[in-house]
Order: sequence, then C-alpha cells, then structure tokens
Amino acid sequence: MASPLFAATRSFWAGITPTQRGLILMATASCSSTCMNAAIRHLTTVGDMHPFAVGFFRSALSLVMMSTVLMHAGFAPLRTTKIGFHVLRAALNLGAMLLFIMGLSLEPLARVTALGFTTPLFATVAAWLILRESMHATRVIGFFTGLVGACIILRPGFDAVGIGAMYVIGSCLIWAFALVDIKHLTKTESSVTITLYAMLLQTPMALAPALLHWSWPNLEQLAWLTAAAAFGISGQMFLSQAFREADATAVMPVDFVKLIWASMLGFVLFGEIPNVWTWIGGSIVFGSVLYVALRDHRARKSAAAPPLNQP
Repeated sequence: MASPLFAATRSFWAGITPTQRGLILMATASCSSTCMNAAIRHLTTVGDMHPFAVGFFRSALSLVMMSTVLMHAGFAPLRTTKIGFHVLRAALNLGAMLLFIMGLSLEPLARVTALGFTTPLFATVAAWLILRESMHATRVIGFFTGLVGACIILRPGFDAVGIGAMYVIGSCLIWAFALVDIKHLTKTESSVTITLYAMLLQTPMALAPALLHWSWPNLEQLAWLTAAAAFGISGQMFLSQAFREADATAVMPVDFVKLIWASMLGFVLFGEIPNVWTWIGGSIVFGSVLYVALRDHRARKSAAAPPLNQP
C-alpha cells in the first residue's frame, strides 16, 4: 500500500500542467548535474585523486548502474547498424569528460559552470559545419554574443587565463561535436541504445589513461565516486523527461539555476565566492543561448503554421 506522502506527491504531480512538471524536472536536473560536478571537484582536490582515475571509475560505476537496463530489456537495446558512430561518440565523450574533470580540478565550480553554457553555441557551429544546418543571422549574433560573455568570464588581458579554464573551453568544444553525433544517431537509435553504447565503449577507453595515474579508491573516495555517477545518470534522466513533458524553450531558462547551485555548493564545500565577472559573463552566455533557442522555436512554429487562407 502506497504511503500517504507518496500518494500526495503523485496527486500533486498529476494535478499540475506538463509545463510546470517540465520546469520542476529541469530544476532537478540542473541540481543533479551540479552535484555531480561538486563531487568530482571534491575527489580531484580534497580527495587527491587524479582526474584520469576519476574519469574511469565514474564511467565504470555508471556502466554498472546502467546494466540494470539490460537485465530488464535483454540485448534488444544493443542492436545497431551504426557502431562506428557509437565509437566516435564514446571517444568524443571521453575527451570532453577528461578535459572537463581536469578543468574542475583547477577552476572554481561556478566559473566552470558559467563556461559550460558555451556548449550549445559551439554545437550550433558544429551542426553548420557537419550537418549543413542553416547558420542564419540569429545564430551568428547568438554565437558572437556568447563569445563576448565567455571573454568577460575569462577577462584575458586583465587576468591570467588559467589552463583549467582552457580545459573547460576545450571540453565544451569537443562535447559540441559529440552532440552533433548524437543528433545523427537519434534518427535511427533509441536514447537507451545511445546511452548504453556510450557507457560500454567509453569505460574501456577510459582505462588506458587511468592506468598512467592508477590508484584504487578508498571507501570515502568510492562513496564520492558513486555519488558522482548516480547524480550524473539521474541528471540525464530528469533532463530527458523535462523535454518530454514540455517544450525545450519553456524549460531552458531554468537551466540557469546551475550557476546558483554551483555558487552555493562552491561556497559550502570549497569556500569559493564567484566574482562579479563570472555572474555577468555567465548571464550573457546563457542569454545568448536562450535567445537563439527562442528565435529558432518561433521560426519552426511559423514554418509549420498553415497559410491563413487554408481552412
């Protein structure tokens, strides 16, 4: 028999609109993603684990958690005719992940989060280069505005641009190309198939660099690694469900709370206080992403609308 709390939660969830559910799920996904990043930063700083070792164990634990899908669905999700694209996605994933973890080990959590907002802008350019998607004026304006925001965060010429920040930018750039690969795969592959192959292929790939700086995690480190893997998977699940419940442009603004979560966790766990340039630059980068998404959404709706004289 369901508990009263569960019944009340279920009743509340059924009584709100899909857009409201999408907003709640997006906020939860943003929190989960930031908690994962905080756990990784703790492991590479306080926990004294090498980023390559963290990357491998996080991937391995995520694979163990995702294996429950195979236990329920059998081997059907592994059927594919695009193994080459899965291998490419896993390799890009690995490069982006390792660079991101290295950046997290060197840069404040809020700054890394703010720079992470550049990924959709790079993905727009990657889709134009590879998929030949339109690079219209809105996207060009959004891209260069986002670059201005990134420059405000980094402040080259005023502050020394650290190698950690460059790692994060490099990670965002590689991840943008991974998103293009994923977009191609979604034409024929399910999200479960794409996720499973990413974990199955990425984990052994991550072992090679991890062996260069190998160390077995102790119990405390294992707990943080497990938390990082769990937050990472739950964040992806909440994000996917948010996009199923509501239009992406309706829920995207909530993703900005990542910067708020990162500021709070950075202060509580590491004593970090983000400077005003991180907030200003992060707001500009996120605003440019949102601007492009909203304009593209309106353009698609206009293109799909029937002519006025059509009955």
